[in-house]
Amino acid sequence: NIPGIEIQNDICVTGTSRIYNKKELFHKLNLRESSKSEIPDNLLFLKCFEKWQYNCPDHILGEWVFVLWNNRKKELFIASSHYWKPNLYYCNSNRVFYFSTSLKALLSLEPIPKEINEFRLGQLLIGWGNSLGNTLYKNIFPLKPAHTLKITPETFEENRYWALEDTPPIRFKKDDEYVENFLEIYTEAVRCRIAESKSAGATLSGGLDSGSVTSLAALELRKQNKTLQAFSSIPIFDVSNIPVKNRFGDESEYIRATADYAGNVNVNFIKSENLSILQGIKKTINMMEEPVSGSNLNWIHSIMQSVLNYNIDTLMVGQTGNSTVSWKGKSESFIDWAAFIKNINEHGITNLPYLIKNIKTYLAKPFIPSEIIKKKIRKTNPKINWDKYSSINNAFASTQNFIERMQEAGQYDYSDNPRINQLRTIKPIYGAGSSPLWMEMGRNYNIWVTDPTADKRILEFCTSIPNDQFYRAGIEKYLFKRAMKGIMPENVIHNPKRGLQSADAQQIILKNDLPEIKNLLESFKKSEICNHYLDLSKIEKAIPMLGQNSVDGFAISTKVLLKGIAFGLFLQRFE
Repeated sequence: NIPGIEIQNDICVTGTSRIYNKKELFHKLNLRESSKSEIPDNLLFLKCFEKWQYNCPDHILGEWVFVLWNNRKKELFIASSHYWKPNLYYCNSNRVFYFSTSLKALLSLEPIPKEINEFRLGQLLIGWGNSLGNTLYKNIFPLKPAHTLKITPETFEENRYWALEDTPPIRFKKDDEYVENFLEIYTEAVRCRIAESKSAGATLSGGLDSGSVTSLAALELRKQNKTLQAFSSIPIFDVSNIPVKNRFGDESEYIRATADYAGNVNVNFIKSENLSILQGIKKTINMMEEPVSGSNLNWIHSIMQSVLNYNIDTLMVGQTGNSTVSWKGKSESFIDWAAFIKNINEHGITNLPYLIKNIKTYLAKPFIPSEIIKKKIRKTNPKINWDKYSSINNAFASTQNFIERMQEAGQYDYSDNPRINQLRTIKPIYGAGSSPLWMEMGRNYNIWVTDPTADKRILEFCTSIPNDQFYRAGIEKYLFKRAMKGIMPENVIHNPKRGLQSADAQQIILKNDLPEIKNLLESFKKSEICNHYLDLSKIEKAIPMLGQNSVDGFAISTKVLLKGIAFGLFLQRFE
């Protein structure tokens, strides 16, 4: 009689879930529509298993993991949803299989080995994000999206049941049909998430992805005479003079424009004055049991707390949108004259730096052999040149053969194929890169965090239509700009600049965190494990960069200093 576990015919199931195609499942399972509220998700998982057995996961649309125990067969069956999903970690130790939706809970068990996975540690330090199915702990693994595990006393079988890259092409006769179908799918991806919530809110930046999620959600809630609560991070300090080209630090102007255009959106501006950047990092490491770093963690926590204050149980984000709904596409012409002329018109022929850049990008680059481009990628990639942008100890790095292993994993493969490049950005086998953080944040604050831009239907549609729907006549994000016309304001849709999160990070650190950072560095110097994995002198040398308003100053402050501090805090736990 454990709450949440469903038992029938000697089979029991438990899970954590949001299911978005219940109407379709009820029809296929011959269940009465009126009984929908009477059937919890775990019972629905059980009924799906009874009908489709081990093929049932591919029929269930949503964000979920479930675990099914067949007592007659003495078999454990675990499955995860297609892409964006709740976390689940597992460990095989001494013929016992342990699993949990919380890494912290799993590590609290005495038999679980707590040894550092050095290769994964180095991966994260140099910025190579692909998990390759590993965690920072030896013998503890994440369940990957669209995967199942079947475990018996004698066998351990892992299976991938859905492959985005195998989705067949979609072709329509008329150009407008792509926009109509895209908007229909995207609208439904937002609508079904609102329908499965008691009260939904959304994060809102000045950009396209969260902006479009917010705008579509507002349209849906307007039918119910409801207002959408949106949550936006804005800087504490003046960031009008940030040095990063084509970026802007204060997104409030565009946030207000999106909210005003929608009409029924109430924006909650979050400055996170009560939680410093270092406090945000510490809080996240305690929550994740991993060395999570970032100058935005404090305001993510502040947003989650603000969401709680409104009794909102579902928070919509747009984290995957750059790879799906607002994918920019790529010119397939040998020489992209349209883009060249468009840039000349925008910046003028007398603007020498832009003119030289345009000539290199659009006129010269097509004539450069792909092998030379590959060499340049390897030479300039910060994941290889970690002397500048990583706090890793070079002696430790030399033991891990990162360059060879990255080459084996295809990290530096070069392709002119737009679809291949899009799939490499999405990385369907590993899931959305920010999903583990956001889902763990949601679990800790008891808020379901969901991403409509990562919906399975969106993923399949946006990777199956022709590239010319995303890029045409020098215009990037062509599909998005047509679809969102009349839904979002034109100045947001066509804004050529991108927002820069935590643009005032250096100023916040200097005001709130610097004394403690210096004390932490002194404690790291006395730590054998910190000295082994980290270059502490490089972290210390990054401190003066906090006062330097330059691209390097910003990058080194966040990539060397903050990441180094986060990893030092994590490593000290092993002492």
